Amino acid sequence: MDVGAGDGRLLRQLLDLGFPGSRLLGVDVRPAPPGLPVQWIQGRAPECVPAVRGLLFAHEFLDDVAVDVVAGDHVLTTDGQPARRISRREQDWLRRWASDGSQVVGLRRDQVWAQLVAKVEGEAIAVDFMGGAPVGHRRGRRTQASLCPETDLCAGVDLRACRAATGGRLIPQHRVFADVRGLSASQSAQLRVLRDRSGLGGFGWLFTDRSSVGSPA
Repeated sequence: MDVGAGDGRLLRQLLDLGFPGSRLLGVDVRPAPPGLPVQWIQGRAPECVPAVRGLLFAHEFLDDVAVDVVAGDHVLTTDGQPARRISRREQDWLRRWASDGSQVVGLRRDQVWAQLVAKVEGEAIAVDFMGGAPVGHRRGRRTQASLCPETDLCAGVDLRACRAATGGRLIPQHRVFADVRGLSASQSAQLRVLRDRSGLGGFGWLFTDRSSVGSPA
């Protein structure tokens, strides 16, 4: 299952590798891409995700889960105004995980990941960019965080906090691909990009084993 499947790129790659479409499932708020012969659920995760026997893969899904931004003792609205006082749980989350001084609370992401993992008999993997400070995206380019309507705001996922909620192994992407060898010049170039610690190599991979009955390992 690919949660946050988007345009179905990963599922198409799996089909090209010979995986049968009847065993592949995409989940996204968007409808299924035309001509993609896999199973598809259009809806909002984790609510729409059924029980899974096998692999649940969430690539850059958790960064789409909203965070709360705090200033002083208050959680802010989307236009930067105080909305309510910060809760004790949110204060505890900041003290434990926001070592970089970030005022972004990712508690909701931890909860969403725990709900997804609870549906799995097999393995759940989350892949996302780390770090907490908000960044902006405008017309496909990263910009300074801004509350203007033309800028999409996003904050990195603290997969350490997600791991604390579910257990698992957190491995940086450059180590995940450390022993992979390219079979061509093109593949070797792609691997260099994936291993670059200043870019994609800094992504985190959270592996959560749910192959046995009981608490996640």
